[in-house]
Amino acid sequence: MLRYFLAFSLLAAAGCGSGDGGADPSDAGASADLGGRSDVARVDTGPVVLCGAGDGRLRITTSVDPEVARGNPDLWLSLRCGDDDRAIRTWRPMAAMAETLEGLGAGNYRVFVSSGVAPGQYSSRVSLDGRGTSALAVTAAAGPTVLATAASDAPRVGADAGASVIPGWMASVVVTEPSARQPVALLDLVASPLSTGDGGAASRVALQATVRSTCAAPCPAVTLHSIEVRALREQMPEAVESVRFEDATVLRAGERKTLPRSVILNVPSPDMLNVLRVVLYGEAGSPTARRP
Repeated sequence: MLRYFLAFSLLAAAGCGSGDGGADPSDAGASADLGGRSDVARVDTGPVVLCGAGDGRLRITTSVDPEVARGNPDLWLSLRCGDDDRAIRTWRPMAAMAETLEGLGAGNYRVFVSSGVAPGQYSSRVSLDGRGTSALAVTAAAGPTVLATAASDAPRVGADAGASVIPGWMASVVVTEPSARQPVALLDLVASPLSTGDGGAASRVALQATVRSTCAAPCPAVTLHSIEVRALREQMPEAVESVRFEDATVLRAGERKTLPRSVILNVPSPDMLNVLRVVLYGEAGSPTARRP
């Protein structure tokens, strides 16, 4: 069984809100399987917006479901802080070793794991009070499959080619029914920058998504699960967000379904080097029960 075990210690303290965090376990109780390694890699977070400063620690263990591992996932982790899930950092984890991110403040934290193979998952939320250690675990779990993918490989900028703006982008890609591998729909995507309101360069992008059937009855039904969007800069992770369709959203012949809200990404370095990658997740047929 192929599994990745990752542990992350995060020095943290005052300032990102309060909520439903848990108690602080001891360092010994939060140890992770490091494949016999006793050393711990320390990785500086760099110049990012933090939630304060202090001496708290957060230890994260990430694992990958064997079914997801067989799909050759490109794992991303996104650390979120506060009730608004503000993204602190997005990165590719290092397999089979421990990592420590330093310079994080206290507050309520959770982690979003994205695999590009199955819908992303959140960990539970834990609280840091500026002292001691808290721990959480997250799994890249198996689930609905990939129905369609798209990428803005040639991003466009505004009239001024040197301007630091997020590119506008439109695309339509084929949606395939996963069991018969039959084209059944088109995924229409529109991405655009969100104005800062002060005349500055946009640092957020909004993506709207609509799935419209392209086949006549009889046509296999497809249940739509979620849209996940990644932002990359020179192949390095910038941001990842996911929005789900309403439960039991089934696309049938002649229908169109629109994502309930736009996917909003905060991109730290908005310029012409940014690339968006979009995945539509779903499953064949109509659901027999409410999805968890």
